[in-house]
Formats: sequence, structure tokens, C-alpha cells
Amino acid sequence: MYTSQHRLIRISIATSVAAVLYTCAIGAAAQQSASTSTGMAAISSAAPDAAKVDFAKAKPLPLPKYPEFSAERFNAEYAAALDKPGTLENPNYSRDNPGDGVLASDNPHVAMTSVTVKKKENTGTANLPFSTARADLDPQSTNTLWPYRASGKLFFVDSGDTYVCSGAMIGRGIVVTAAHCVSQFGEKRFFSDFKFIPGYREGAAPFGVWTAAKVYAPPGYLDGTAPCINGVVCEGDVAVIVLDPQKGPDNKNYYVGKRTGWYSYWLGKEPFTSSGLTHVTQIGYPSCLDNGERMQRNDAQGAVSASNHKNTVIGSLMCGGSSGGPWIANFGIQPALTDTTPGAFARPNVVIGVTSWGTINQDVKRQGASPFVSSNIGVLAKAACKDYPDACND
Repeated sequence: MYTSQHRLIRISIATSVAAVLYTCAIGAAAQQSASTSTGMAAISSAAPDAAKVDFAKAKPLPLPKYPEFSAERFNAEYAAALDKPGTLENPNYSRDNPGDGVLASDNPHVAMTSVTVKKKENTGTANLPFSTARADLDPQSTNTLWPYRASGKLFFVDSGDTYVCSGAMIGRGIVVTAAHCVSQFGEKRFFSDFKFIPGYREGAAPFGVWTAAKVYAPPGYLDGTAPCINGVVCEGDVAVIVLDPQKGPDNKNYYVGKRTGWYSYWLGKEPFTSSGLTHVTQIGYPSCLDNGERMQRNDAQGAVSASNHKNTVIGSLMCGGSSGGPWIANFGIQPALTDTTPGAFARPNVVIGVTSWGTINQDVKRQGASPFVSSNIGVLAKAACKDYPDACND
């Protein structure tokens, strides 16, 4: 079902929440309905696959590969950006929240993924500086600490098999991931049985296992009408998942973001210099590192590539399974300032994209992320918040 050139799509959708969206509501029967009041087409589907999530046999979703990536063209863009003095733009973003960090009372544990990676990718030279390492140290771990705990592992089923992507909380009950982690381009359908485990570590689900209530993705991706470069590099490989709430010890419903917290996300203007440079922390669960069982962190300088639909390109050691993982500006807990002033863009923990694709040459470590703009993440998040206001921010 998946190939090394997994089909993605460049999208173009209206900036209003009234724009046509495709959504997947987890229901009892497969059906399609339309809401004339919102202009939203909704696809409801319980589970087109009879199989359910098999955590032990979950396979990493192959990272979409871009064989036609021009290193020469991008390097020229990168060099030009470095030479051009740049100023940071004033971004519009949602608010982050650290949550209370309370662990699940039943301390659930799922079977570890049994995939064995025969060959690990070697560090290559992409002319982009980066540093990839475990998100925690032995014996200490950070998967239950803020801000790591707002990232997690996404499981889902397609054609009877269980796959793995990555994702992150951007609201009390809202996850952001890649569109190719929720659907197959052009097939007008969604995958099924989505399970999100924030802070996943070696089979442990410290904050519980959370089921999707509804999935939102751009219409052009689902119906295959929007063009992109070689079906890989897109303007909007972005999706949003609303999770079902669960009952707490007080018998009241709550969303997992109450425990994990959530990142803010960029809207409107980019937290890049005017020449297109930025620095991000990429979080994910790539299968080629620790067999996908531990959260990985990659810190890198990135640049916007005009020749690649304004995707941000970074150096990274990550691979399949990292798809949909967040790219975060100013990751971490900010220090108290002493005899200094904040930088031009001081807002912490702002998601500016998710892992979308990698270059076909495994010795050259480049990955790309679709830009977050009001016409993709903005529309999707607004639609989700309209349908599930309690799942959104304060």
C-alpha cells in the first residue's frame, strides 16, 4: 500500500473556516454527509478495516521520499538567505499550556513494537547543521516532563496493518500530525482506529491511550485535485485529530491536554527571519533510532525553500515513523532574564510545521515540512474548535 514515493499533494484552500474540509468522524456506519451551514463535507467511518490496532506489530509509516530534490538549487537559496540581513516577523500564534503532569492512574502499558531495523541510516552531509539524539538520558527520562510530554506516538490501521507516525498536542484535546498519516492521497478515505499515546516510551503509556473522535484533513489531499511536486512536496501536508475525552478519578470527563499540556502553533506570519531562516527542535519516533521505542530530538537550523513550495528544509537523522512529528520554535522552559533582553521571537514552544518528507539519498540527511499557514492549520484547527470547543484552548 505504501511506496517510497508516497503520494502527497499541494493544497490550496480558503482561509475561512467556512471553506470546504473533509473530516472523518468515528461513527457506527460509513457514510458521507454535507453541512450546508458551514460548507463542510464530513465523511463518517467507524472502521473500514476489520483489524484493530496491534501495538506489537505496528510498522513505521514510510517517510515520503523526494527523489527530484535539487541540492544545488536549495544550497543556493540557503546561501542567499545567510548573506541577507533578516528581521523576524511578528507572528500570530495560539497559547501553549504545560498541563499538570499527573500520570494515568492505571499506568497503562502497550506491547512494544516488534519491528527490527536491519540497517541504520548513516549521518550524512546535507550542508545543514543538525544534532539528533535521544530526548532523554539513561537512567533518567523526560517523556513525562514538560514540554516533551505534549509529543507522542500515533498508531492507526490501514488495509489490516497497524502503522506508526508521530504527533503533538496543540490544544486540550487536539493533535496535529501530517495529512499522509491520516489518509491516502486521492482515495477520499481516512485510515482507521487512531490511537495517540503522549509521552510514549518503550511500551509505556504514562498518560493513557487516547482514541480519535474526529479527523480533519485538507480536501485537495483527499480527492487528489491539488498539485504538488512529484506527489511529495506540498503546501499543506497537515492534519488535525480531535481526541475523545476520558473519565477521571472524579468521574468527570477530561482531555489529555489537562495532564500533558499543549504547544502553541503558528498562525498568520512565520517565526522566521525575513530571509527565511529559522531554528527548530524536531520531535518524533523514527524507527531507525532505538527501534522507534524512544522519543528522539533533533535540533537544526532550517531555511525556507522557495523552489519547494516554501517548505522548510533541515538536516535530520530521522526516518520512517517520524512523519507528523512537530517542528518547534523555542522548545523548552524559558529562563528568567537577568541583565539581558529577550530575542526578537521569544514565544516558547511554537509548532511551525510537522515532518512531511525526506530526500531519497539516505546519506544526505534532509527533511522537509509544509509551511503552517492560515489556509491549512488555521482552517483545520478552527473547524475542530467549532465542532469541539471543550477540546480547544482556554
